[in-house]
Amino acid sequence: MCADPKTRGISGTRQREHASTTPCEPATSPSHTSGPYRVVVPAVAREIEEIRKLLDAIPDVRSDKVRAIRKSLDADRYGLRPDEVADRMIRGAILRRSE
Repeated sequence: MCADPKTRGISGTRQREHASTTPCEPATSPSHTSGPYRVVVPAVAREIEEIRKLLDAIPDVRSDKVRAIRKSLDADRYGLRPDEVADRMIRGAILRRSE
């Protein structure tokens, strides 16, 4: 259990809960601490954060595809068949319903 100064005045049970959710160890470098303890972040957590940053850099909308489709629609060259669209919508609804 981590004897965290933030848990002073809290019952033993609450201190154990706090310690189980906030891993800490004695500080070895004052530049990485805020008080007598530091939080240890596993390498996996750092990797997840790096991946999250990479994913955040990917745009939600593919602007190049949207531009191409708009251009085709404006020129009446986008091969959209209403009967195929309706069939796919109905098939999709049936598949979702059977899940």
